[in-house]
Amino acid sequence: YDFIYIDGSHRSDDVFIDAYWADKLLNVNGIMIFDDFGWTNPDSELLIDSPGFGIGEFLTIHTHDYNIFLRGYQLGIQKTK
Repeated sequence: YDFIYIDGSHRSDDVFIDAYWADKLLNVNGIMIFDDFGWTNPDSELLIDSPGFGIGEFLTIHTHDYNIFLRGYQLGIQKTK
């Protein structure tokens, strides 16, 4: 795929798994956008309840595989390898 948009669960583990499988399908130079990157659960301080944590962990593993081009409530990355 050349473009993948991830919008679903607000749990970090779910978002991490979505990103893991999306990475396997995304072509080099492809774009992946995560919705709710800036969202936090007002009722919980647990990292598991924050999509941004799961996205951050995915990017930690893939530090050299993606460039970030959009950072705000949504996060946009482009695959480089």
